[in-house]
Amino acid sequence: MRRFPAAVLGLAALALPLPAAGQAWNSDAALALARRAIARRSGAARDTALHDYKAQAHGFLFFLGAFGEGLADPPRLIKADQLELEVYWRAPASSKQRVIGWRDRAELPTDINYHRDHLGIIQNDFGPAMRLGEGDEVRDVPHPLSPLGLDVYDFALGDTTTIVFPEREVRVVA
Repeated sequence: MRRFPAAVLGLAALALPLPAAGQAWNSDAALALARRAIARRSGAARDTALHDYKAQAHGFLFFLGAFGEGLADPPRLIKADQLELEVYWRAPASSKQRVIGWRDRAELPTDINYHRDHLGIIQNDFGPAMRLGEGDEVRDVPHPLSPLGLDVYDFALGDTTTIVFPEREVRVVA
């Protein structure tokens, strides 16, 4: 059996990449950010300054599939949809969306039909539990930023980006 000197093993250990401090799961900073987000999210519903809004949204939905033995090949595009929506919201809990443009293209044979709620914008903040697809796909899953979220999910800090508005900048920590 061949043995490596301790110095060689020590140098090899130094060469391994170490996670950045912000990448640790459930670090004090990550949990503090999650707690602030939970508090902010619960207070957003009580914001009486926001009465209504109207917006236009544009986006894509890509349906990918993995094929082959062991799924070793990268996923392939099966279907792509492009959407244009008008989005309306009014306090306290009235919302509406209107699809004003929708085109799709199938790259592979498919009969995929989406639930309409898969193609829209979530405006009700889900509440404490998430439900999609009329409840037959996702039902009663705790929202990560609900009070139960800290007990169910793990949190880590990621990249930071800044959104610049004419009047101010918003720093987003992901």
